[in-house]
Amino acid sequence: MIDALAIASGHPYLDLIFTGLPQVPGPGQEVKVVGQGLTFVPGGSLTSAIILARLGYRVAFETQLGHDFASRFLIEAMQAEGLLLDAVNIVADARACVTVAFNQGNDRSFLSYEHPTPPPNPEWVRRFQPRAVLIDGLPETGPVIERTIETLRVAARQGALRLADAQDLAPTLAVPGVRELLGCFDMITFNEREARHLTGCDDLAEALNILQAIVPVIVLKKGALGALARWAGRQVELPAIPTTVVDLTGCGDNFFAAFGAAMLEGCDMVECLAWGNAAGSLAAAAPGGTTARYGRRDLTAIIGAGYGKLPEPDPLASAAIASPTE
Repeated sequence: MIDALAIASGHPYLDLIFTGLPQVPGPGQEVKVVGQGLTFVPGGSLTSAIILARLGYRVAFETQLGHDFASRFLIEAMQAEGLLLDAVNIVADARACVTVAFNQGNDRSFLSYEHPTPPPNPEWVRRFQPRAVLIDGLPETGPVIERTIETLRVAARQGALRLADAQDLAPTLAVPGVRELLGCFDMITFNEREARHLTGCDDLAEALNILQAIVPVIVLKKGALGALARWAGRQVELPAIPTTVVDLTGCGDNFFAAFGAAMLEGCDMVECLAWGNAAGSLAAAAPGGTTARYGRRDLTAIIGAGYGKLPEPDPLASAAIASPTE
């Protein structure tokens, strides 16, 4: 048995992060722009798996990579972080995904190459028997959605928590199978834009109501404004922990991983939000989602500094899911 299995759906990326850019040249502009920093880090769906491993969990990561430089970089990074590589399939013609992030002031833009990723294999859930199954980025096409549902149902029968982060390119509820897919999760995180896109509803409050009717625990990431969680007709909100922002790439993935870790510990919702906000704050202060290295003591320290003493746990506000659903 392991603590967490990050199933195939999202993509592991090699992230190239430019920071301190005075400007980003437009089309046709031959302008020499020199940034203050350039960082190479593993990113994408690999971010949350790495953060969980650094928090002391035994994590397996499922994906397909090749023999290109970016693939080799990611494999070496996973080995260095102690991730289990049994579910990493090396295919000769496969390539890793790559993103270039441009940070100019408090704004950023991306340029990405994405290689197709196969659907998750439920056999890995049966083999590893994880305490939690994570999916970082919802699948967009019918066959992958169906295979993901099958995998999550296997996880449910084994009593595993099923956690998701929506990501920017999530499908909408209008896509066949997506509503059923969301119903397979115990918890899902998203930002305001993703909530509106996912539901097709411009009104945020209505979008949250729609998602709450499908998923037991929904978590809205609000960036510099903190985050809120809703479950069983209850809602709790916690402000962000201030930080000096260097790069916002991967902050949401850090939040997702730390919130999920708190759920694995059976923490109440305020603690879960505190873990998530603390991880997001630490990540924002460094380029890329995995550059800031922190463990549980670091999270505890920044939570204490940012919030002082958290409210006493409410036994009715536990984030633990008592029994799996299908």
